Amino acid sequence: MGSWFSVTPLVHLTERNVYGGGLSYGMRLALPAFGAIVGSQLDEPASSRDPYASAGILIGMIAASAIDIGLIAQRIERHVRSATTWVPQIAVRHDSVGLGVAGAF
Repeated sequence: MGSWFSVTPLVHLTERNVYGGGLSYGMRLALPAFGAIVGSQLDEPASSRDPYASAGILIGMIAASAIDIGLIAQRIERHVRSATTWVPQIAVRHDSVGLGVAGAF
């Protein structure tokens, strides 16, 4: 449960999305709590079990994850350069020797 609260905000922070990390963490705290409050208000006051509050927590967790995936997470495109390749070449013939370098850029 603790990883649900912290891993995704940390991923945002490692991607240098500080705003997204803070917003994700805040939603992961607030939406389940809000769901529990709403759910407990729907339940009977004298009930010892609180299934509506549990359902509200679950709905809040799903909503926080869905909002995070749909709105906060930004795909960061990384430009990867192709590697420069250098290959030595040696050509030995009966009357000559050739040395060279071939490369791909």
